Formats: sequence, C-alpha cells, structure tokens
Amino acid sequence: IIDRQRSKLPERIDSDFWNDQPTVRTFSNNPMMGEAHVTANTIMWTESGISDRESECVIMTIAQKLDCELLWHDHVNLSLKFDRLSVSEMQDIFDEQFNQFDEQIRALLNYVVEYMNEHGNVSDETHALLTEYYEDETIIGIVMLSGFYISLSHEVRALGLEREPFVGWKLDNL
Repeated sequence: IIDRQRSKLPERIDSDFWNDQPTVRTFSNNPMMGEAHVTANTIMWTESGISDRESECVIMTIAQKLDCELLWHDHVNLSLKFDRLSVSEMQDIFDEQFNQFDEQIRALLNYVVEYMNEHGNVSDETHALLTEYYEDETIIGIVMLSGFYISLSHEVRALGLEREPFVGWKLDNL
C-alpha cells in the first residue's frame, strides 16, 4: 500500500514510520488486521479529497469528542511538526470555538461535531452548508475519514494504547 500510494504520501511515511505506531504494533498481533489498518489509514489520508490541515481538523475533533488521548497527542505533534494547525487553533478545536477559522473550515468542523453528537445523523442544513465548499466525492471522503477515526478511537481506548507523557487537552505538556 505504501508503494502504491507513494506519490501521494509524505516522504516520512514508510515502513519505519508505520512500525513505530502503537496501533500498528498492537494490531499486527493479528497480521491481517495490521495490514488492513495500514491500508485503510493510508487510503483515508490520500483519497479523502481534503487537505492535511482539514484532515487534522477532522481527526482532532473526533479525538476530543471521544476523549481519545493517543489520537489527540499524535495529531497535535503532527500538526505542529508540519505546520498544519497552530496551538491556538488546536485549543479552539478542543473548546469547540471555531470563530478563528475561515468559513470553509468552520463548516467542516461544525459538520464533524454534529456527525459526532448525533451519531452520524447530520441535518439537511449542515449538509447543505458543507456542499457550498466540497463536492459530493469529497463529502464521502469526509464521512469515511470521520467513521474511520471514530472506530480507531474506540479501538485505541479498548486496547489501552497511549503515549507518555500526554501533551494534554489544553496542550500544557508540549
């Protein structure tokens, strides 16, 4: 999968990167599940139709809503390392205060919050607002990415996966 998606992946995403991830190390106790995770995750990153910045917004909103420290921690670090989101933007995502974001990102964040709060039921109004910024194909990518990270959050928590020390929800341990 890494070779097939190589042109769409950052250079840092290789087998060494994947083998260092607690999810892959744990899921690979069942090799087919480890492979399925890497395949699905890589496809979600490269084929959703949204930018890395937008993906981080989706993932971090889900991590916050589901109290998933590992995903929050990892995506705080990715956001800072690759200049995807600022500290203040991540703090605002945690607080669900989206005013500093542009209208497109606010529509995306509000969509994900409603998706989470309503267990996938999104109002026609919220969906219509998202269609002002994204094509149908990309909305499918947003929904699939959200569903993947909801599932991953549950798996991470069920298996007790974590990173120490945790950066903190308010990023006080950066």
